[in-house]
Amino acid sequence: MINEFFATHQKAIIYLAIVIATYLVLCALTKFCARFAAKRLQQRFEIENSKTIKLLARILNIMWTILALVSISVVFLDEEWRTLARENFYLILYIGVVLVLTISFGAIAHVILNK
Repeated sequence: MINEFFATHQKAIIYLAIVIATYLVLCALTKFCARFAAKRLQQRFEIENSKTIKLLARILNIMWTILALVSISVVFLDEEWRTLARENFYLILYIGVVLVLTISFGAIAHVILNK
């Protein structure tokens, strides 16, 4: 009975495992990069407060969570709803990238102009 379940849903289980593993790797990478960037900014520009880095890390982690939930939900949707979920996935990704780039460029300009 369990073997039938795994045989029937093998592709979905593998897909879910890949999505969850990718989510965990992206969150860990975001945390590592945020710590590295905060230390680097503190050394290079003598900035004590790294609110922007923390904000970017938080936004990225929220974006990874939302994208992972959308990706996981695709398994449970019919084919007609999958296209809508895929479009929403790309929209969320686009908005997240634009938001992160806007905040990054604003922070860079702030550091350069205050120096």
